[in-house]
Amino acid sequence: MYDTFRKFREISEGLPYVWRFLGDIWEISPGHFILWVFIQLWYSVQAAITLWCTAFILQTMQNIIMSGNPDVFEVRKAFVAKFALGVADWLMEIISKFNAQAIERRCRDHCGTQLFEAYTGLDLVTLQRKDVQTKLNYMSGTFLGDQIWQQFGDLFRQITSLAEIVSQGYFLFNFFRSQDNGTVLASVCILPQIFKALLYTDAFGAGAWFAFARNQAYVRARSVGDTARNKNYFEEIVGSGLYRYLQTEYHKAQIQLKGSLCHNVYQAVWQSNNHLKSFIDMGLQDVSLMYYLAVVAVDPSSFSLTSLTVMRETAQSFMWTIWGLFNQETSLNEKLRFVRDYYGLLEMKNEVADGLIPYPPKECLELQGMKIEFRNVSMKYPKSKKYALRNVSFTIPVGATVILVGENGSGKTTTVSLLSRLFDATSGEIFVDDRPISEYQVQTLREAQAILRQSYQHFPFSIKENIGIGDPSWKETEADPVLSKKVEDRIMQAAKLGGAIDVIEDIRGKDGK
Repeated sequence: MYDTFRKFREISEGLPYVWRFLGDIWEISPGHFILWVFIQLWYSVQAAITLWCTAFILQTMQNIIMSGNPDVFEVRKAFVAKFALGVADWLMEIISKFNAQAIERRCRDHCGTQLFEAYTGLDLVTLQRKDVQTKLNYMSGTFLGDQIWQQFGDLFRQITSLAEIVSQGYFLFNFFRSQDNGTVLASVCILPQIFKALLYTDAFGAGAWFAFARNQAYVRARSVGDTARNKNYFEEIVGSGLYRYLQTEYHKAQIQLKGSLCHNVYQAVWQSNNHLKSFIDMGLQDVSLMYYLAVVAVDPSSFSLTSLTVMRETAQSFMWTIWGLFNQETSLNEKLRFVRDYYGLLEMKNEVADGLIPYPPKECLELQGMKIEFRNVSMKYPKSKKYALRNVSFTIPVGATVILVGENGSGKTTTVSLLSRLFDATSGEIFVDDRPISEYQVQTLREAQAILRQSYQHFPFSIKENIGIGDPSWKETEADPVLSKKVEDRIMQAAKLGGAIDVIEDIRGKDGK
């Protein structure tokens, strides 16, 4: 009883986020959103309209057979209704296809970019929180927004399917109960639908599958996205202020990806044609008609063609609705949680509060370095009972060269981490250029520092980019050949000073570049 109450409470808590998502889609593309709502309304009544049209045609045929005198007006109405319905179905299918592609692409770009920017803007303390890690793991694979629209579409279909099942089930129950041979009719009409559903339970079939990407923009976007969410890079990205660079590169890849629609291999396989399944599917559609033919041959007055069609079409729709609802990989609550976690990440606040003053301030622009002062600073890491630093005080004047020496665990790395505000001190004060360090904007403070960490990470980019990424603005010079050449010379000089030039030349020789 408690679990049931909890699930309903989670649903009620998740519904406001669904409305919020609808509002976001409206802001992204109002025209496509209105068209999407109209298409959903059409598909919700399409089956009923089709059923009415088929019943009308069959009733007209039955009246002609019974009377022996065709009613030309009724025949024309039947032809016009069937033709109009076919044209409407065809047009709606085309419109739905192109509208779905447009709204999915815009939703993917908008939501994926928002999620990426929110994630890469989190500080190290926040990233290491257990609740944040849970959300990130749950949202895994969505940095291009691939699953956002898909998850919402599945959620919307699950909600509407519940009402459809109740209404269709009530109709079928009463219809079969009113028939003399209702049990047999129900078996003939429903069992083929179950077999059809089983045909599509596994789009991949047996065996091993793998997928690879040839679109370089997609590969680049995935590379940047994977780098941003890899725990091994957290400290390097946050401490060196690389999130702006990663966001810029992600935006570039997104622009190049415009028009690339399918990023999901499962969706691509599902959309591929399978002629054998289609043939079996078509054959199963006629099982109930064959049964009707046999019954008519024995007793032509047993039941009407119209009644059989209504029963057959409704049973088919009913079974597919049930199969679609219960064949979902995740429950309604999990989909609501997905949407809720998405907005939770967008609204996540950093543990390290940002300052208001950009570094360096105007009065310190001419200084050649930082003045650093620790006053009785103590530092204890989250979930740790021991102090990494305790009552530390020192002053480093502008332009001084200082070497911190100490055994492992003495607090050298902690001191540097406090200067780049990866963490805030547990107690005491840190001053930079005679101002509390907390008053400076974190990003500008980190951009003014060059830190080579003990656990250096090799990013999944080119060697040139791994070196140049220390100054993320270097990419902005690519459009200017003169500046680009100067920056490349600086990168090569850095490679020489770091002892990497021989490795680079060796790789160049092997690649022929």
